Amino acid sequence: MIEDFPEHLRPYTDEQIPAAMQRIAAHRYFPDVAAMIFPGITPAEAIRKVLEVKTVHQFQMEWMYAFNKRVIDSTIESFTYHFSHGIGPDKGYLYISNHRDIILDTSLLQMVFVYQGLPTSMITYGDNLIVNQLADDLARSNKMFKVVRKGNKRELFKNSVLLSEFLRSCIRHGNSCWIAQRNGRTKDGLDKTAPALVKMMGMSGMRGAGEEKGAAETGDAVAAGASADAGDAVAAGASADAGDAVAGGASADAGDAVAGGASADAGDAVA
Repeated sequence: MIEDFPEHLRPYTDEQIPAAMQRIAAHRYFPDVAAMIFPGITPAEAIRKVLEVKTVHQFQMEWMYAFNKRVIDSTIESFTYHFSHGIGPDKGYLYISNHRDIILDTSLLQMVFVYQGLPTSMITYGDNLIVNQLADDLARSNKMFKVVRKGNKRELFKNSVLLSEFLRSCIRHGNSCWIAQRNGRTKDGLDKTAPALVKMMGMSGMRGAGEEKGAAETGDAVAAGASADAGDAVAAGASADAGDAVAGGASADAGDAVAGGASADAGDAVA
């Protein structure tokens, strides 16, 4: 499925992981990264440990899980979450939320999935975050899809279509995805979904009456303007106590985003 998308943008497949681990192990900054995750580990031990990783799942469970656990244990007094009962492991969902730290917020969301016994999700991130090969390998080994933010209007349009097709393809194949509701963090604390994001999601919609229904039409896409205090994810057809997300034809008084033909009184976004 993800093999159908440009290799330099998409997450790594299991077949690409051994080579990625070789590059990670050889990078000059890797010992410092490993020591942050596993305090006291020697460079030799870190190299041996990372070279044992053969799959994306193994990398996430042995390295990213350890990173998240260390962050939670050392910097957070209480890590809590609310999860809607309608979300199951057999369908793909599109999670849309605000963010304060694009890396840490999504990484902690993956911990919630692990705690709930659910598969981790694909994650979209801007190419401006990739500062070197180590960052690229770590991100793409962690199911992250690169969003290109540079170029002329024609190139940006093409990349938006590609991103839309990637999200829809993932959901159709039962793989969940996360995407931020806007570029960058809000400066005034008002988290609103960018209209451009909603337009992007529609770029890969039905082209003709005979084509297969897209994710939004089948109710698999989920809009989630979540906050840390009130519900991190909402499944299709479910509701949250604080109204953080509404899926499939529902309405919200001030919903940040609404999937599947829904309406919102605050009109932030309608898919």
